[in-house]
Amino acid sequence: MSLSGLASLRNLKIQGGDVDRLPDAFTSLQSLAQLVVEMYSLDELPRDFGNLSSLKLLELNSCLFLTSLPESFGRLTNLEFLSVSTCRRRLQLPESISNLLSLVTFEILSCQELSPLPESLDDLKAVETLRLEEVGGITFLPASLGQLRRLCLLSVNCSNIRYLPLSLPSLPSLTNLNVAGARLVLLPVEIGQLLELWTLTVDAGNLMHLPPTLTLATALQELTLEIISSLPRGWGEEPWEEGNEGEEGSAGEEGEEGEEEEEEEEEEEEEEEEEEEEEVVESDGAEEGEWDEDGEEGEGSGEEEVE
Repeated sequence: MSLSGLASLRNLKIQGGDVDRLPDAFTSLQSLAQLVVEMYSLDELPRDFGNLSSLKLLELNSCLFLTSLPESFGRLTNLEFLSVSTCRRRLQLPESISNLLSLVTFEILSCQELSPLPESLDDLKAVETLRLEEVGGITFLPASLGQLRRLCLLSVNCSNIRYLPLSLPSLPSLTNLNVAGARLVLLPVEIGQLLELWTLTVDAGNLMHLPPTLTLATALQELTLEIISSLPRGWGEEPWEEGNEGEEGSAGEEGEEGEEEEEEEEEEEEEEEEEEEEEVVESDGAEEGEWDEDGEEGEGSGEEEVE
């Protein structure tokens, strides 16, 4: 039986097998809405894969040798969920991926190497969830990321990323930011402009300091700092206020001076207490000495009287 005869098929899952490609007839399943492919040897998708025009969910899991998605991929205009995971070879995304205007969730997980994300990523206006986790080869996120106005969850676990794009504050709907796997050196000071952000997870192992502007993210309810050998600079300092950029350094110096003065005062108090204790001990010793002398004299006089 040919797959092309299953005109009403809506859900299909293909697993395992030592097969490196799908048959071309597979693309004739016009009613197919959900497709999950777990084929270890699969190295490419049919050239006309974009003919699956009704597809809404696509998962490509454990396709270890997959290296690219076909250019026809951009014709999947009804696709809402796309997940690609566990690829061992360098994966190239087509420029046509920017045509997936219905895409809501976009995930690339556990891929050994991914080519740079296309700048046309900003055309994915409907995306609400973007996850790049345990992905190698990426050293930066495109500035166009800031155009994803509906993005609510951004999770980036790419160890080669050191900085986040300055366009990040242009995400008005962002509520959950997870960059635990990115070894960030700095968080952009503009992060305080994320007024809807309520969960922030950061790998603080290489983080130089927390930006004082973080206090402007007034909706923030949950902050997780992971892999901490020491707290980042700026932790516990006085809240930053607009217009006080130039006072930040002086405020830090004043705080240090205040701490030094408190330590000096404590030392002086301890010294005074020690001196008082010494004086008390000396006075007690003197009284004991006087008592002994008086006692001896008293005993001597008594003996003389007896005689």
